[in-house]
Amino acid sequence: GQLDYGTMKLTADHIKLDTTDRELYAEGEPLIQDSEDIAGHQMGYDFRNRTGAVRRGVTTFDGYYYVGEEISRFPDSTLKICNARMTSCDLENPHYHFWADKMKMRMDDKVVGKPIALHIGRVPVFALPFYFKSLKSGRQSGILFPSFDFGWSSREGRYIRDFGYYWATNDYMDFIFEGDYNERQDLSYQISNRYVKRYAFNGGVDFTRRISLKSDETREWQFRWNHNQPTLFDDYKFRVDVRMASKTLSSNDLDGSGNRDVVSGQLSSSAYLSRNFSFMSSSLDASRKEFPNAADDDPATNGQTSSMTLPSLNLNFRQFSLAPALRGGQQGSLLGNIGRNTTFKQGYTFRLSQSDYELNRRRDYNAAGKWSLAYRPPRVGIFNGSFSSNASQSWTRSTNSGRFYVADSDSTYHLDDLDEEQEDTNTRLTFSAGLGTKLYGLFPLRVGKLRALRHTVGFNSSYNLTPGLGGGRQAHGTSIGLTLTNRLDMKYMSGDSDSTATEKKLDGLLDWSLSTSYHPTNEPGNRWNTINSSMTLKPGQSKFLRLKVSNTIDPKTLSLESTRFNYGLSFRGKADLGLVEAPPERERNAGLDRLGVLEQSAAQDSLGQDGVGQDGVDQDGLDQRGEVLDQGYEENPEEFFDGEESAFYDMYNQQGRRPAEDSEDPTGGGRYIPFNLNTSFSYSYNNRSHSPRASAQLSLDATLTRTWKFNYSGGFDLVAGGTTRQRFALKKDLHCWALEFNRIVSSNNSEFGFRIYLKSIPALKYSRGREDGMGNLADGLGGF
Repeated sequence: GQLDYGTMKLTADHIKLDTTDRELYAEGEPLIQDSEDIAGHQMGYDFRNRTGAVRRGVTTFDGYYYVGEEISRFPDSTLKICNARMTSCDLENPHYHFWADKMKMRMDDKVVGKPIALHIGRVPVFALPFYFKSLKSGRQSGILFPSFDFGWSSREGRYIRDFGYYWATNDYMDFIFEGDYNERQDLSYQISNRYVKRYAFNGGVDFTRRISLKSDETREWQFRWNHNQPTLFDDYKFRVDVRMASKTLSSNDLDGSGNRDVVSGQLSSSAYLSRNFSFMSSSLDASRKEFPNAADDDPATNGQTSSMTLPSLNLNFRQFSLAPALRGGQQGSLLGNIGRNTTFKQGYTFRLSQSDYELNRRRDYNAAGKWSLAYRPPRVGIFNGSFSSNASQSWTRSTNSGRFYVADSDSTYHLDDLDEEQEDTNTRLTFSAGLGTKLYGLFPLRVGKLRALRHTVGFNSSYNLTPGLGGGRQAHGTSIGLTLTNRLDMKYMSGDSDSTATEKKLDGLLDWSLSTSYHPTNEPGNRWNTINSSMTLKPGQSKFLRLKVSNTIDPKTLSLESTRFNYGLSFRGKADLGLVEAPPERERNAGLDRLGVLEQSAAQDSLGQDGVGQDGVDQDGLDQRGEVLDQGYEENPEEFFDGEESAFYDMYNQQGRRPAEDSEDPTGGGRYIPFNLNTSFSYSYNNRSHSPRASAQLSLDATLTRTWKFNYSGGFDLVAGGTTRQRFALKKDLHCWALEFNRIVSSNNSEFGFRIYLKSIPALKYSRGREDGMGNLADGLGGF
C-alpha cells in the first residue's frame, strides 16, 4: 500500500491506519520518505504527536549509513537510534562500523553517540565513552583517522606515525596537527596551516619539532612558509618561500619517514616583489641561505652558518631598436636597416648581502650597471651572423667585523678582534661575433617499414674579444668557441597492413654534439680546452628508452679523460591468465537498496564526488584540489608554491589520503596482471684517478589480482657488489579498508611496518566543488 500525508510518503506491503487514536502501523519492507528517508521491517507513526518508530531501520546521510534495532523520529527531525551502527560500507555485514548503544542524530547539525566502539568486521578494536560528529556542510574539524602507520625498525624500534587532527578554522584557512613516535629515537610533531583567498593569494605555513628520546635530549625544529600573490595592489606580483631550521638538523623531514636518512647541506629562503612598467620591469628580491650542522667546537674551521641578500633591487629597461620600424609602403635605407636590426638594452642592480660565520660577519654593498648593444644582420646564404658588445661597471664596499683565529707557537690559540673595510670598482668590456648554420639532408629509403631518414648538422662558432683596460682593470684576452651538433630523425609506416598503415615520425632518434674552445693568448700547449662529447639515443623521445653517453676528451692526445654512461628502459604491459571465474557477489544491505542509495552511487560515478566531472573541474573554475584556474595561475604555473616541497603536498599525497582511484578494474575481472617495469643503469669512469662508479635502479609495480598489488624498488652498487636500498610493498584492498605491508632494507637500517586506513569514508577524500575555494581533507570528519 501507499499513504501520502503532507510531505511524507509511506509505502509498505501492509498498512494499518487507526483513525480513532490517529496512529499508523506498517510492515513488509516499509519505506518512509520525507526530509529524510528511512527503511525498515516494521513501522509505527503517531499523527497526533508527529512521532514515529522503525524496527530494524536504516537511513543515510552525508555518505554514511545508520542502522539500528529501533529508529525513533521526532517533530524537529531528530532521530534517536538504539543499538546503532554507523558505517560507509554498503554490505549487509560491513567491513567496519561504529557501534553505539544510543545515538542521537539531528539532520544538518550533528550526531552524538554513547558509548562508542569501532569494529573491524565483528571484532571491536577500541572504544570511547562518547562520540560527536558534525553534519554541517563544508569542512569540519576532527581526528585524522583511521590512517596510521605502525611497525618495527632495527634503528628506531617500534613506531607509530601519521596520527593527527584536522582543524577547519574558517572558509579561508585550515590547520593539520600530526605526530610520529619512534621508540628508540624521537617524538616529533608538525603543525601545518594552509590559507587561500580566491583570485587573491594562497600559501602555507609548516612548523615541525623533534624531541630526542635519547640521553642527548636533542631539540630540533624546522619552519617553512610559502606565499603567492599574483595581483598585489593590482600591479605587483609577490612571492615568498622561507625555510629555516635549528643549527643542528638530523633529517630533511623531522615528522615523517620519507627522508629520514637525508640531510640538506643548506636551506634556502626567498621573497620576491615585482612590477612591470611600459618602459621597464622592476623587482625587489630578498634571499637567505642557512647551513645546518655547520657550526662546531673548533674555532679554526670558522664555518659559514648563513648568507643573506636583503634587499636586491633590479631595474631592467625594455630593449629597443636604434631606428624606428618602417610604416606601410616605406623603403628603408642602408643605415636605417642597420639601426632597425640593432638593439640596445640596459639594466641596473643595487644589492646588500651579508654572510655570517662562526666568528665574524661580512657585509657587501654593491651597485652595478650593464649595457648591451647587439646587431643581427640578415642571413647571408646559409649563414646566420651576429655581433654584440657588452659593458658593465660595478662598485663594491665590504666590511668584515668580529674575531679571527690566531694559532700560537705552543699549540694554543687566541682570538683577535677583526674590523676591516675595503672598496673596489670593476669595469668589464667585451666584444663578440658569432657565425652559424644548419644543413639538412633527406634520404628516402624503403627498407621494411622505414621510409626516410633526415640528418641535421649544425655548426656554430663564436669569437670573443676582451680588450685590455689601463690600470690593471681588465686583462686582454681572446677566445674562439666551436660547437658541432648532429640530429637523426626517422620516418616510418605504422600499421598491420597497407590499407591501415599510417606515416609516423621519430624525432630525435639520435643526438650527438661536440664542443670546445680555443684561447690564442694562453701559453702554448694550453690553448685548447677539453672537448666535450654528448650522445643521446631516445627513439621518438620515448619515455620507455633512453641512452646517453658523455665523454670528455684531452685535446692534446685525443684520449678519453672521463666517460659517463646512462641507460634507462621501461616496460608496460599485462599478462593474460585466460578466462577466470567471476567473484561471488557480495551481499548488499537490502535496506539501502530500497532507499535507492546503491543506484545513486553507481550513477554518480560518472560525475565524480560532489558533482565534479571526471576532469576534476567544476563550473566555478576550481580544480579537484580547490585551486583556482584563473588566467594568472594558468599562465604562470611556476609561481605556485603548492608544489612537491609543500608539506601539504606530502600530507595529501600519502596513502589513504588521496582522491578516490579510478573505479575501472585494471585486471579486467581478474584475467590480466598489469605491470610497470622501470630500469636504469649509470656508469662513469675517470681515467686520471682510475675510479669507476656503477649503479642500477629497478622498480616494479604489478596488480596481482583485483585486490592485491605489489611494488618493489631497489638500488644497487655494481662496483661494491651490493644493494644500497630495497623496498617491498604489498597492498590488500579490503573494500572500505586498505592494508599495506612495507619492508625496507638499507645499508644502515632495516624495518617493516603496516599501514591500515579507510579509503571510502568521505572524511578521507578531497572535497571538490565550491564549498570554500580551497581543497580540504576533512569534509565530514568527526571529532572525538
